[in-house]
Amino acid sequence: MKTLTTIKYPLVLALALIVITMTPSVLACESPSDEVPQRGAWCAQRPVPAPISAAPARTVVAPATATPVANVRRGASPTEALEITGEWQTIEANANVWYKVDNGQNFYLDVWVDANGKSGLGLSVYSPEQTNNLSLTTPPKGRGTINGAPGHDLYWSGSQARGTWYALVTNSNASPVQYKIGSSRADADRNCVSYWEWIGKDLVWWTACR
Repeated sequence: MKTLTTIKYPLVLALALIVITMTPSVLACESPSDEVPQRGAWCAQRPVPAPISAAPARTVVAPATATPVANVRRGASPTEALEITGEWQTIEANANVWYKVDNGQNFYLDVWVDANGKSGLGLSVYSPEQTNNLSLTTPPKGRGTINGAPGHDLYWSGSQARGTWYALVTNSNASPVQYKIGSSRADADRNCVSYWEWIGKDLVWWTACR
């Protein structure tokens, strides 16, 4: 019996050492505890993860306030002059609207205004040589004649009308008015007569063509 005991304990001790040697990964994953105070001597220390720093606070930038754009009415000046489209539109009370007509090399030009018989509208026409410093105070080359042609409330006709002309529609009424401005061009000559005529307090140079 003595011989068996001598062999048994060294064998058990050897087996225990083999088990301990072959299982470090398990021990390394365990932390020392009060119940097993020596476990820390056999376990590899697990690295402590670095603290995660908080994400930097986002700076909220308020959107830039758009610069208000001035509401410029088109046709309010010769530089904002509109093209004549022949479409019905509205002119505000006591307002003026400028138009531009490129007559090219055509010999004569007709411009008219229709307003369904509404009074209080005016039509002034300015020739190409009046373009510089053109304004409301510039005397017009001619004015639209009331019922100057069948079917039109105001009508103006001019010969030798080459170049770019300007037309000014005015509304002296205290309310808006629906109107339509039109024009026509031709390169043929006409039989035209020019003369002066008083229109209210203004002496106007007319050119009537047939």
